Amino acid sequence: MKVKPASLFAALVLTVSCSQNYVTQEEFEALKLKTERFKDKEEIVGLSNVFTDAAARSDKELFRDLWVEDGIWQIGPPINKTFKGRDEIADAFEHLLASWEFFVQLNSGYNVDLAKDGKRATANFYLNEVARNAEISNYNLANYQDELIKKNGRWYFKKRTYNVLYLDTTALKGQAFQRKK
Repeated sequence: MKVKPASLFAALVLTVSCSQNYVTQEEFEALKLKTERFKDKEEIVGLSNVFTDAAARSDKELFRDLWVEDGIWQIGPPINKTFKGRDEIADAFEHLLASWEFFVQLNSGYNVDLAKDGKRATANFYLNEVARNAEISNYNLANYQDELIKKNGRWYFKKRTYNVLYLDTTALKGQAFQRKK
């Protein structure tokens, strides 16, 4: 059985706290809540990383599984499109990636805010993308503004809004070693 780092951390903290016999019930509950929120934030960051991995590998089914059934994916300028529903989102993902011979997305900074109910969150992820095909190149810095929902113990995207912050279409002349499918 694999143990996730967040779960291992939570178990360690709770074990040490309880074994010292000096933690009140109130302190224990506060520590338990902090641990659960830490775990939720880590899972949301992981969800964004899986999104990036699905894009890098053009894995439509993995990408589709990240969304709630009625999810919304908004892509701002220069594309200006909105896709609604898990299936439409997955089809759009496949279509958009099919136009590139090379595509990579890299996550960088982020901020996650959890709602007090533990079932909703908002997040901002900053990323860098490099893409090209025979006609055009694309280097950009962008931001995803997310609304997330926790269902059956798992986080999903409810809405992702993509905003390009900087775009450079100067021809990328480097050599791609892995072509898209």
